[in-house]
Amino acid sequence: MSVYLDWKPTVLGKVIGDGECVALVVNTPQSYVEALYPGIKWQTIIPSVPSAKDLFGDANEAYFQTITNDHANVNQLPLQGDIMVFGATPAAGYTNNFVNPDGHCGVCDSATPTGYTLLQQNSPSSGSPANLKEYPWNFRPCLGWLRPVSTPTPTPPVPQGQTIFLPKTTGPWHLYKVGGPYNPNVKADVKGILYPSKFPPGLTYAIVNNRGNGVYTINTQDFGQGDLWTNGSDVTIS
Repeated sequence: MSVYLDWKPTVLGKVIGDGECVALVVNTPQSYVEALYPGIKWQTIIPSVPSAKDLFGDANEAYFQTITNDHANVNQLPLQGDIMVFGATPAAGYTNNFVNPDGHCGVCDSATPTGYTLLQQNSPSSGSPANLKEYPWNFRPCLGWLRPVSTPTPTPPVPQGQTIFLPKTTGPWHLYKVGGPYNPNVKADVKGILYPSKFPPGLTYAIVNNRGNGVYTINTQDFGQGDLWTNGSDVTIS
């Protein structure tokens, strides 16, 4: 059996959650993630988000492939066990008129070109325990889905006391959102610009996390926490 099919009967009909945070829609994928990757807290794999719709695009790429939904392609379908993420409603072209700025999420049980069956909670009514419900694709806007990778990439160990030095001869540096994407041409992906040339001999930051492939999470005074992509650059790690 798949992890999903093993996990499914353990939650159906139950309210998923811990302490005060119960029956939230995001509790469903959080529980599923911990079943997929035993011994790893869900916070390491998917972010703690203010709204369900914010799950999309922020999952740890070592554990999930992010697939954007092409609304015009009826043959592009999620697989059983993919985490589906939905945008706010109401939305143009969709039949759900319930005012929900937070969106929705759940785990795909099945999908066809006409609709999908979702394992969810806190829907179709507030406080609903984990349940399966079939929806047509035009009910709410699907942003896309998170597909579990078969073999997670080991997360590099968090460095203890290491720093990164950006010499004055390098830069300017783009500081990206933690976890990326790392596209300097997309304004929304960049938190700020670092200029070592203005602070000779350069800038030094404590490394919060080594994300692998030359990507380091740092804390900055002006822009908060973000990622530097340094692969092939003249930096010093010490």
